Parts: sequence; structure tokens; C-alpha cells
Amino acid sequence: MVKVRFSASGFSCTIYEYANEESARAAMLADAREVADEHGGEVRGYGDEIVVSRKNGDEIARWEMRK
Repeated sequence: MVKVRFSASGFSCTIYEYANEESARAAMLADAREVADEHGGEVRGYGDEIVVSRKNGDEIARWEMRK
């Protein structure tokens, strides 16, 4: 079981659970791309973290994989 912590400005944190790292990473990336498209942001990966930020560097949302 792999947990993913999602946080975004103006929202409380949410924890999601996935069967394995592969499914967790795929879900994180899909969600991040959707948020980036909605808000005109960029997706950046940092190991077990994915961040969506605006072009000026302001963070919009973050997904953190917790093993």
C-alpha cells in the first residue's frame, strides 16, 4: 500500500491510497496534468513529489508519495 498526500492552496490536505508505486505515480501525474491545464501551470517532478506551479514560481498544488 502506497499513500499519496495531496495539498493545494485553499484546500485541506487529502490522503489517497494506491496498491503500488506505479499506480500511485500514474494517478499523481494525471491529476497534476489536469490541475496544470485548468490553471495554466507547469508540472514538475522531484522524485516522490510532483508539483504544479505557475510560470512565476507560485505553487498551485503538490502530491507527495509516502511509502
